[in-house]
Amino acid sequence: MQDANWVIEETKMVQFGDKRLNKRYEKLLDGLASHAPKSIPSSFKSWKETIAAYRFFNHKNITPDGILTPHREATLARIKNEKTVLIPQDTTEIDFTGRESISGMGYLGSQYSHGIYLHPSLAMTPERTCLGIVNTHTWTRDKLGTAESRKKKPIEEKETYRWIKGYETANAIALVSPDTLIVSIADREGDMYDLLQKMPSESNKAYWLVRSSHNREVLNETDNELTLRLREAVRASKPIGSIEFKMSPGKIHTQDAWTRRERKERTVHQEIRACTVYVKPPSSKYKINIYKKSAPIPINVVHCREINAPSDEETIEWFLLTSFPVTDAETAIEVVKWYLCRWQILLLPGEFCI
Repeated sequence: MQDANWVIEETKMVQFGDKRLNKRYEKLLDGLASHAPKSIPSSFKSWKETIAAYRFFNHKNITPDGILTPHREATLARIKNEKTVLIPQDTTEIDFTGRESISGMGYLGSQYSHGIYLHPSLAMTPERTCLGIVNTHTWTRDKLGTAESRKKKPIEEKETYRWIKGYETANAIALVSPDTLIVSIADREGDMYDLLQKMPSESNKAYWLVRSSHNREVLNETDNELTLRLREAVRASKPIGSIEFKMSPGKIHTQDAWTRRERKERTVHQEIRACTVYVKPPSSKYKINIYKKSAPIPINVVHCREINAPSDEETIEWFLLTSFPVTDAETAIEVVKWYLCRWQILLLPGEFCI
């Protein structure tokens, strides 16, 4: 997007029903991109241009989907020119706490904070070249529920359903891009049986890559009997390779997910194991016959654990679940590299969960 004509290419599909709105959209895109991440008033030279920008966003023909559609179409064209495209997804809060005059907000982490949640899916190459946003999902919380009340909801009504919708977005792209390998990437919240059961098929062309959150029960493929837990099963396999990467400084969430601490920059050296396990359906769903007749799901697991971590730092260890075939050490290392690309989508620079 270094070309001076990139705005023209990016807005070819724009249709707001008024040529003046189409032209204003081009000017806005150029101005805001040239001054990112500044505010609207700081991005334009005059108060007249600033007022025009606000009027554009306030126009009845302008919707979030209408703004994103031309960019999404341009992104899809770029995707089709690539051999492999990664589509990580993640969630961020847009916090409007303290601005009571704004309507339409919901609760965030507590009753004292309010705003909206944004869950984007970002397309990029394995070399971390950004191709564009392919989808965004926003929602608000009208009330703060309890864990028990959330368990009783069908999956489609839960906030976590956004991870499945993110995969479905990637899969829709895979279905219309048959020459491009599409991989949907999610963090620990995406470790959901409803997502893991989407195995490669004619209808599931996109692969998924999810960091494990649950130490699930693993079954024996031949007699369907319980053998080990997932993590113990993969830890029992032999190391097949290693990977080294640089961990940037910043803040990280601790294991309790409520507090943060400083993280120093360091080089991380991880030992890699890989195996295929057969995961049984969750007991809660099994009992109510949702997956009563389901066979164990074969899932490829790549385990990477830091070697010789500093004494004052937490050891970096991940269990990565994927539907992509992991046939050798080279493929396993490639899967880890794909997961490392997930950090590109994080909207808070220097902050991510370990």
